Amino acid sequence: MITAWWSRWARYILECEVAHLHALSYADTLVRNPSSLEPAPDGAEGLIQVLSVLPKSYPGHSILTEGLGTCVGCDDCACGQQGACFAVSGWAPTAVALDCSDTYVAPGVRP
Repeated sequence: MITAWWSRWARYILECEVAHLHALSYADTLVRNPSSLEPAPDGAEGLIQVLSVLPKSYPGHSILTEGLGTCVGCDDCACGQQGACFAVSGWAPTAVALDCSDTYVAPGVRP
């Protein structure tokens, strides 16, 4: 059964029946080395970057997330889906648990 991954990215990324995550045809994902931000080689863990051509109302075309993951292959998933597939392993150690609707009041600013 195919399920959506991360509610915020549900329209871009799907999980296949062999538990790999795939970007849809109008999106892509990269895994980047956390130290250099260069693309990580297949099999190496790094920060997940999500790219999309869909957003028009905000600059969300390329977002470097605090999610950690690994690119597990390209065009060779057992499910038959083409394109890069990856796995999520968790959050970066320095990640702050926030969501789109989380806000805070900066010091000295009245709410």
